[in-house]
Amino acid sequence: EFNYSSASLALSYRGTNYKNKNYLGLYKCSLWNFSARRCEGSWQKVSNAVNDQSYERFLLNVSSFSAFAIKQEAYCGDGSCNNGETCRSCPQDCGPCPSGGGGGGGGKGGGSRGGGYVAQPSASCYDGIQNCHHGLCEEGIDCGGPCEPCPSCHDGIQNQGETGVDCGGPCPPCPITTTTTLVTTTTTTSSTTSSTSSVTTTLPKETVTSTTMLERREELRWFLPLILTLIAMIIVVTVILPLIRGRSSSKEISDDLKRLEEEVEK
Repeated sequence: EFNYSSASLALSYRGTNYKNKNYLGLYKCSLWNFSARRCEGSWQKVSNAVNDQSYERFLLNVSSFSAFAIKQEAYCGDGSCNNGETCRSCPQDCGPCPSGGGGGGGGKGGGSRGGGYVAQPSASCYDGIQNCHHGLCEEGIDCGGPCEPCPSCHDGIQNQGETGVDCGGPCPPCPITTTTTLVTTTTTTSSTTSSTSSVTTTLPKETVTSTTMLERREELRWFLPLILTLIAMIIVVTVILPLIRGRSSSKEISDDLKRLEEEVEK
């Protein structure tokens, strides 16, 4: 952050086309908006500025920064009869004074009635007219040239009927912003509880026992052949195959098979 108590400024007007450098004035904006680049106060003439014509610049000391403007002040010969000018003090702008002719022959003329021209207000940035002043011409009504820049679609400011900054109105349409909203819906379903009842029937003890014995006999009828088959397979795997692998004589194999059959019949 830069801190200062005072500063010296040199404001150059070299290269401008002011017509009379002896009648230049320096003005300061009392409230300048740096962001919007416009004067929100009034323009006041700086009385302590020095017009250094040899270097075509104004010199002054300031305690705060603002916007400054150099203005061509009125002078005799600028084409406008103003600032107290009369036909006597400035006939170049106000014209010659009318002669006061008498009624008779060459009598003495009456006194002058003053200039025959009405003073015209000097052109400025606030007269509502697109004109030229201060050595420059306005680009629009009271803007551009010697005045503040004219509103445009590229000045970074929302003005001239724009609906956004430099868009809408007289400028290109503003971009459309699409917003996506995610809506989450939670549905709560109540659960239904169902109850199941069982009915138990008690039979006489004798009947239940008889039924259970019959069921077990039926199970043995089905499982007995299966058990015998498993036993035979175990014998084949554990007895026959080792014998076949260890003996090469067919007679021995036949004897073993007969012995196996006898064991199964037992």
